[in-house]
Amino acid sequence: MKTLDVVVFGYAEFAKEIVDQVNEAYRSVKVYALDEETVSEAVKEGFEAELFDLDDNWEAFEHYNMQETLFICALEDDAENVYLTIGLRDGLQDARLIALASTQEHASKLHLAGANKVISKLQATADIIIEVLEKPIVTHIMQEILQEETALKTVQITLEEGSPLIGESLHSVSIKEERELIILAVVDATMQTSFVFTSKGYRHRLEVGDILVVIGYDEAIESFRGRVQ
Repeated sequence: MKTLDVVVFGYAEFAKEIVDQVNEAYRSVKVYALDEETVSEAVKEGFEAELFDLDDNWEAFEHYNMQETLFICALEDDAENVYLTIGLRDGLQDARLIALASTQEHASKLHLAGANKVISKLQATADIIIEVLEKPIVTHIMQEILQEETALKTVQITLEEGSPLIGESLHSVSIKEERELIILAVVDATMQTSFVFTSKGYRHRLEVGDILVVIGYDEAIESFRGRVQ
């Protein structure tokens, strides 16, 4: 099932990042917002946008091909997002719905409301997404995040004695590797429960025992593992 069109409800910060990054990857990307000000903002920033109401008759969206369209429920208010998801599922029964949730509780509600997939907006996930959005391979990653299946993998790589990365900054390593894979974070060897995200841990110096959290495709990951362990 190939996605050609993306419909995004909402235009808050998280939704903006998604819209901005997938805009060139699909045949069409359209924003629907609850107020004229937000519609104007999206249009001003170069996106097709239209006003909608949570009590809209969803038959107005039936012109979209349900097999080729992905609907993303990204309203900033969690309660409104749940209500939107319920309405879409009731009105467009065959629609593929992705919903954004700020807490696990709301994630559960969104699943019950009919979302096919829920992406958490918890702080850890937000940091990861922000990191992903800054990298050159973002288009491929965002396309795969929005699909039900993905060839991307997230792995942990422990730095051993003699690794060429020992003593380097997390930021410099991330920059060097950004075209092949993404280094999301490191688990500090001296603080095993502490994640340092690359979007914030510019000064962290890598040590023996540090665990890198990496996302990418098999070939790139194995190549990186062979070079750094």
